[in-house]
Amino acid sequence: MGSPFVSFIDRLLVNKHYKCTDTSAHCENNGFPNPKDCSSCFCPKGFGGKLCERRPDGCGQDLTAGEEWQTMSRTIYNPDNNGEYAECTIWILAEHGGKIEVRIVSISSGLNSVGCEKAGIEIKTKNDTRLTGYR
Repeated sequence: MGSPFVSFIDRLLVNKHYKCTDTSAHCENNGFPNPKDCSSCFCPKGFGGKLCERRPDGCGQDLTAGEEWQTMSRTIYNPDNNGEYAECTIWILAEHGGKIEVRIVSISSGLNSVGCEKAGIEIKTKNDTRLTGYR
């Protein structure tokens, strides 16, 4: 595995190995049935809802890409400061066949940490939502 985190694909492989994927849940966006609750799904990052049909609850929004550049600024943090990561999911949508360009001008974690160990951004661009995006 090589990481302190269990990836979505790791969980999917374990579920397949133990044949935990045969349930009544019809998961969307490449989610898979939750072995603890056969009527719900385990969703890839960036998706939520019982069947992975929407953006996760909490911080985030849906944006529509247009012809002109748009500016977005976000401050994302965990107000409880309990060691948990704060997550914010923003979906940027374009018309069918349209392209989305993202320009990151500045990122500051405000943390005394080398690299992206405790802060970062991920941009998913693949149709297979299970895969990790650009970080």
